[in-house]
Amino acid sequence: MNRLSLSEILEDFVVFLLLQQDELLSPIGYFFNQESMVMLFDGKEKINYLDYIRQELGFLKKLKINPQLKSTIESLDDLLSKNEQQSLINAINENFQFGFPTDCDEEGNPLDGNYNLNISTFELGETFNSYIALSKINPNIYISYVHQIFVHQWQIQHGALEEKITRFNDVLQSRQLIPNNIKEDFQKNSLLKSKSNYFNVVEEKPFQFDGFFDAKGYYIDYRKTLILWVEISRRLKLSYDILSLKVPSDCSLMLYKYHAALLGENENEDSVQSEDFYKQIERNKPLVNYLAHKGFDNDEIRIVINLLSFNEYNSLNIRHIDFKAVEFFRLCYLFYIFDFYEEDKSLSFETENEFLYLSLSSATTDLGKWKNQFKKYYSNKNEVDSKHYPFTTLSTTVDKVVNKLKIRREKLKATPTP
Repeated sequence: MNRLSLSEILEDFVVFLLLQQDELLSPIGYFFNQESMVMLFDGKEKINYLDYIRQELGFLKKLKINPQLKSTIESLDDLLSKNEQQSLINAINENFQFGFPTDCDEEGNPLDGNYNLNISTFELGETFNSYIALSKINPNIYISYVHQIFVHQWQIQHGALEEKITRFNDVLQSRQLIPNNIKEDFQKNSLLKSKSNYFNVVEEKPFQFDGFFDAKGYYIDYRKTLILWVEISRRLKLSYDILSLKVPSDCSLMLYKYHAALLGENENEDSVQSEDFYKQIERNKPLVNYLAHKGFDNDEIRIVINLLSFNEYNSLNIRHIDFKAVEFFRLCYLFYIFDFYEEDKSLSFETENEFLYLSLSSATTDLGKWKNQFKKYYSNKNEVDSKHYPFTTLSTTVDKVVNKLKIRREKLKATPTP
């Protein structure tokens, strides 16, 4: 495969952007699950990924791509003029919808109805920066394709991982099979076996899922795994043909980490970063105490402090959500961060600079870019019909908090009532 052309970069980016949209009502992200989507297309399945996505991307032909004046694309401005970027936004928002076809609100009323996407100029540029960072790792492949492979392989592999963990726990907890006096020896032997198995398969199955285990179970680090898979795809060519595609994936690394976690042998933490995180918590004791008063436990408070540090401490095995501006805003709302600053520092959030308080990290520049948009979100938080209303898909953010961060819904701030 050769380096992607400018038109291929554009279509890959658009699919990547769409894959980030919650509750998207489009088959474009279901290349590996076409049997349930085939009626939304022309009645027959597509075996080639590029043919598949291009069925939905005809509107891109109308866009005028900038002449390539640089050897590499660094920003969306290098690819499209401001006018063309706005045309792209309009086309995406007109051609794609999201909705909640099977969900109900908190009172049990069906959330029927489809809604056009509301991609903003801000979100478009922000997502392109995330896309191009991955593309630089391997500029020869569609990043959206690797993303879909990852999702599909996890659908296949996670059941086997859970089955092995359940089977091991059943044996471990059986006094008849493993007497208490040799239980630790059994665990150590299982750790050595899982480590040896990982070493044996990693060359043949390099597409490993990465993450960690904690008291609440396993956590798959989506971004870390995706970066790993994009990197590996430089060495192992992936066919765009679904019939000849071979993805040597495996959960051996996660199974090894499971056995290590049972014995308290999690990955060595960066002592400097660990110390820095401890100081971060100490510096923000009023916030920590406020969160504790709201009912969050120590692990959940660590999650929130890492969130407000813009995921700076992910390597310390802290559950996290990869977020963009609107999701960060929603998370701050759900975790009572606005309430804290309103009460503790008497902030009204009527000026842009007040939103800079939301970051506990001095290194991040994101809030400097986001503060103008945050002011719009905050002033329109009760205006459902506004294009700057931030809570249209709040339920999907709540689902991530509950399912990925393992924080119960009742601990979060109630959904705002307009």
